[in-house]
Amino acid sequence: MADIFTFDDIEFRALPQELAKVQLIRSLIVLLGFYLILIPLSVLVNPWIWVGVAVISVVSLLRMLLIYPRVKAFRYAPQQNELLIKKGIFFKNVFAIPYGRIQYVEASQGPLMRYFNLSSIQIYTASSATEGTIRGLYDEEAAALRAFLSQRCEAEMVGL
Repeated sequence: MADIFTFDDIEFRALPQELAKVQLIRSLIVLLGFYLILIPLSVLVNPWIWVGVAVISVVSLLRMLLIYPRVKAFRYAPQQNELLIKKGIFFKNVFAIPYGRIQYVEASQGPLMRYFNLSSIQIYTASSATEGTIRGLYDEEAAALRAFLSQRCEAEMVGL
């Protein structure tokens, strides 16, 4: 039986491991924000809030443990007619975004991503169901991919 998630003849590109560092730092900042709010509330208002602190801590720890495997599982491959995106550890997804359906491509970068020289590419299509995001590309790679996608979708649109 053929596995629909295996592409022997296609070379997928991986994301840099710096993205995992960025996501881990973001998770720690959000967790610290929750602690700054919930711990004083549990001391001053109601000791049962400690249950919420414990639940948030456990869930955050589990999410942080999955950051590296999720980054490692994300792959993308620009093809002749479409962009393939694979992602997922437990629930695997494969997206094929045809270049002719791309309306525009957006690059973005926040302060933490800028520190690690990473950017994100957001791909918008005519259908909201086929949008794609590639987070954590090195700046040069993101610029090259954005230019490639813009050029390919412009060439495909001319054929319409």
